[in-house]
Amino acid sequence: MKTDEIKLKSAVFDGSFLLITLGAGASLIFLYYYAAALILPLLLLTLFLWLGFGLPRWMGDTVRRERALRAKKREMEKWGFYSRDRRGPWINYIAYPLIKETAIARGKYFYSEWLIIHDGMIIVNPGPSRVNRKEAIVEYDFSQNRVYAWDGCSPKIYFFWFLIIGTPDWWPHTEKILTLSPEVPPKIVPREVFWQKALHASLVHDALYQYLDEIPIAKKDVDMLFYQMLRQSGSSVILAAVYRFMVRVLGGRGVRQEEPLKNSDLKIKKLPFGFPADSKSS
Repeated sequence: MKTDEIKLKSAVFDGSFLLITLGAGASLIFLYYYAAALILPLLLLTLFLWLGFGLPRWMGDTVRRERALRAKKREMEKWGFYSRDRRGPWINYIAYPLIKETAIARGKYFYSEWLIIHDGMIIVNPGPSRVNRKEAIVEYDFSQNRVYAWDGCSPKIYFFWFLIIGTPDWWPHTEKILTLSPEVPPKIVPREVFWQKALHASLVHDALYQYLDEIPIAKKDVDMLFYQMLRQSGSSVILAAVYRFMVRVLGGRGVRQEEPLKNSDLKIKKLPFGFPADSKSS
């Protein structure tokens, strides 16, 4: 496989650098006419901000890109597609499957390394999988837990490694989620977690966005699910609407699909818990 078949987004610059540069440029014009003595302090402040946001991104970038490229190659070889870039910092994680029941997934089927969509249910972090692409069958081992990490509501960025600046996930609260019980065969069971208000919604949204190029759910429906989950977690109508507007306008750059894509060609080999029987299960 040629390395240029798999593309990685440039990690050198982002919106923070554009804002710093535009702000500094506008300030320089103002100071040039009204307070020239402050130009040098402004340039030093701009340099400080550039380094603060830039060093965490530039240091180790070569290694991060090599690791990302290897991961995408493994996905391509195994599944025939690979996930979109996921920017950090990944400060939250789960070490178990998370299940979300939703109407937008009814009649939808998609299987991947970190995400399952199966007729009304979404599973994030389902466990190790085996794929037989010749027979178009995938099998998951739900008894083996793995770790899935995400950053919460995006974007977030390090400032000199000791400060994280970005979209807030708000205060922590107790919330019930769905996961799998440890016995064999597992059952879908509720689990009580203590985490920030927006984490449940951001986790499901991030996992769906990770495969936004491939899933049979339109982007607008993914963003609406994000809004609904924010409301279910106790966020206000205004806050949830603002967050939905931001992902609707700025999220999923390069992916603007409004109509659902086709379902996966893969069939899943035996789901040992409460999914409805259908023609896509074998």
